[in-house]
Amino acid sequence: MMHTAEELSSPAFAVRVGGRAATLEDLFPGFVEHDRLGVVVRQPCGAVGASTLILAAVTAFYDAQRAKGDGFFIYPDYFLFHVGTRLGDHGMLDVWPAHKEVVVPDEPEALLRAINDRGITRLWSKTAPRRRRNTNASRWPARATGSSPPSYIRPRAASPIPPFRSGEAM
Repeated sequence: MMHTAEELSSPAFAVRVGGRAATLEDLFPGFVEHDRLGVVVRQPCGAVGASTLILAAVTAFYDAQRAKGDGFFIYPDYFLFHVGTRLGDHGMLDVWPAHKEVVVPDEPEALLRAINDRGITRLWSKTAPRRRRNTNASRWPARATGSSPPSYIRPRAASPIPPFRSGEAM
């Protein structure tokens, strides 16, 4: 069985930011291998919409490891915060070992405490639905207002999964 550290590299992704071809560095400005990613999940399969984005961050991490030389065995410090109950297993996204999938009570203070306790430097969260009657579906990740085109990221290889588009309803 192959591992993402051997299977994925930056050229495996086609990235577009603001409608233009981009790199992983453009997608994750200032990324360093010591960044600690946190993803908040509130529903079953909640991280699926960001799976390509998570794997792109994992790839950037492994690119940094490969630049140091061969023979590494390390996982990035990336965490999923399951709100309320465990909402899936994300080991295939290199959120590993299993203790990096953290179950927190559905309370803002508990979630913030768990995020702070793990020293998260980059946090991704699906926006909460607005509390109005006629609200749009929540979005992943939050889309900035303005007229710029959305960002895209997708694997270069043929895939049955459509590309992730920021601001797109799930």
